[in-house]
Amino acid sequence: MAEAILTGLEKSGKDLKNVSVFDPNPRRLAELESLLGISSVPDTPTGIQTADIVIIAVKPQVLPNVLPEIASAVKSNAVVVSIAAGITLKVLEKALPEQKVIRVMPNTPLMVGEGMSGLCKGTFVSEEDLAVVEEIFSASGKTLIVKENLIDALSGISGCGPAFMYLFIEALMDAGVLNGLTRKEACLLAAQTMLGSARMVLETGEEPAKLKGQVTSPGGTTIAGIKELEKAALRGAVMDAVTATIQRSKELENG
Repeated sequence: MAEAILTGLEKSGKDLKNVSVFDPNPRRLAELESLLGISSVPDTPTGIQTADIVIIAVKPQVLPNVLPEIASAVKSNAVVVSIAAGITLKVLEKALPEQKVIRVMPNTPLMVGEGMSGLCKGTFVSEEDLAVVEEIFSASGKTLIVKENLIDALSGISGCGPAFMYLFIEALMDAGVLNGLTRKEACLLAAQTMLGSARMVLETGEEPAKLKGQVTSPGGTTIAGIKELEKAALRGAVMDAVTATIQRSKELENG
């Protein structure tokens, strides 16, 4: 995810000369330096002592080990951003007393300028601080500021959602291959159709149900396909999948 954030910033034209990174894996660190032309630091404390914004891009299971290092080195007026799912502001603020803390739930399409990031701010964060962090993530996609009680639901849709979208694209591809298309042809058809459909929703502002109706002729081919999806309980399966991600986030929150 760190690479997705940095790649999105680079592609949006942002200057990365003041950005530095640290990764415990030397090979991975070298890859990021080479790929993005950014500088690295030898360890976490060195990297954040002068930083105005610190983005902690680690797995939730790793974060408890990183927070003590952050607490001992971060500037008092710096903004600390965590992208770890299931780690609450309460936990972060306990480990980083009186620190400005923001939770961000981004997704990997940041890499292609089509990311979706949800933000919620901690106790000591000003609107100006929030705006600065929002600018970082909006440079390569869209953002939504929410209350923390909604961050798990947001993550279930936009954070986990790309995996669900890829699964649906793959299913469309398989259907194409089953009916004679090559995988390359089926991939182009499925992916571009999903992209175009998403843009229709965002750019027209219409409800998906209305747009679906525009494609669905009485007694036609589309309604025959929709009938099969309804028989397979597609909607219920999707809602159950998102709910499962929320439940897992709660489990992470509770250790």
